[in-house]
Amino acid sequence: MSMIARFVAITPDQLATIKDKPEMVGGVFALDAGLPFESPSDLGQRLRRQAPQLVADMLERLPPAVRGQLRQRLGLGDNGLSNPGADNVVLLQLAQREAARRRAPPAPGTPGHSVSLDKAWHGLHYLLCGKLEPAPGPLGQAVFGGSEIGEDRGYRPARYFAPSQVAEIAGALQSPGLERELHGRFDGEAMTELGIYPGVWETDDHDWLLEAFHTLRDFYAAASEAEQAVVTLIE
Repeated sequence: MSMIARFVAITPDQLATIKDKPEMVGGVFALDAGLPFESPSDLGQRLRRQAPQLVADMLERLPPAVRGQLRQRLGLGDNGLSNPGADNVVLLQLAQREAARRRAPPAPGTPGHSVSLDKAWHGLHYLLCGKLEPAPGPLGQAVFGGSEIGEDRGYRPARYFAPSQVAEIAGALQSPGLERELHGRFDGEAMTELGIYPGVWETDDHDWLLEAFHTLRDFYAAASEAEQAVVTLIE
């Protein structure tokens, strides 16, 4: 199973909310999360209410023949509602994707703006600080640090950075000469031997890690300028 890293910018008030109610942190990472963020149970209830219409709208965009086949496969009646025995899990997944498709992604510097490092997170963390685990200092914390919040969500709990920490990390990521240091630290054979995820680095180049660095640097810069907090998750 792949592990990817996601980062979401939120307001200080939203950070205070999830610190007070850690069970709501899952709403930060939901594909159709609203602002302010909802608890997982509220998100689930809302999605179940909206699912018939969302799935019906998705089906309407398909050619008639494909639409009929998919409706039959999903166990939907002519009215768009589920027949007994329908795969409600798949229906909810389709509804969530349709809801996410409709939601315009927040612009950099606005609450809810998010980025993903995909599978580059561990390699980038190593290039930034030369360590396998979180390390002291802003470069050792940028990818793999922060304060844990909520329950384990796959690979440890979600983590958060207060606005002051976001500003410190943003400044460190823009340090002159840092990208040259990342180039110099890349050693595919050594990184494979160290077990840095996802492995097999000796047959890889590091261009995609540098692209991930640019993504993360720009994300923190926008969040810092807007005086936002950041919540991150490896899942």
